[in-house]
Amino acid sequence: MKKKKAFSAILSLALVASIAMAMPVLASTSESPSVSGTKTSSLVFAKDTTSNEQEHPQISTGPSIEPYSNYVILDQAVSTFGHSWDQPVGYPAYRVYATNTRSEIMVMTVKYGSQSYSYDIAANSSTAIVVNNATSGRHSIDFTTKSGAVSGNVQVRVSDTGLQ
Repeated sequence: MKKKKAFSAILSLALVASIAMAMPVLASTSESPSVSGTKTSSLVFAKDTTSNEQEHPQISTGPSIEPYSNYVILDQAVSTFGHSWDQPVGYPAYRVYATNTRSEIMVMTVKYGSQSYSYDIAANSSTAIVVNNATSGRHSIDFTTKSGAVSGNVQVRVSDTGLQ
């Protein structure tokens, strides 16, 4: 009897998981985060399918989505010369994780096409920026401080599914 209940519970979990995986993924045709300025938490671009509201950034506090295919495309020390990566076709999401090891605010600017967005990273802290409607092609990232000196690390992970 215990085996039947355990099997039934496992079967129920598998059914719920398969339904969740079958849900359509919403994507935008262009990368368009609508907020710039100080960011201290991960941003997730989500769309509420039950209302007519536009897509907007949200603070992520929940568990991460496990992407089917993802990899780190950039992992380097920050520099005043900047960094760049080519967002692959078929990978509509990326997460930038940057650490500031200086005792002053560091500004991180992400650029793609003709658009750019800047984020303040507090002294001796880090931030993560998530974009789930990225366009393929060249992206660049620059770091600046008032003193002109930068220190820390930057990592960019690309994914074929949305990230949190």
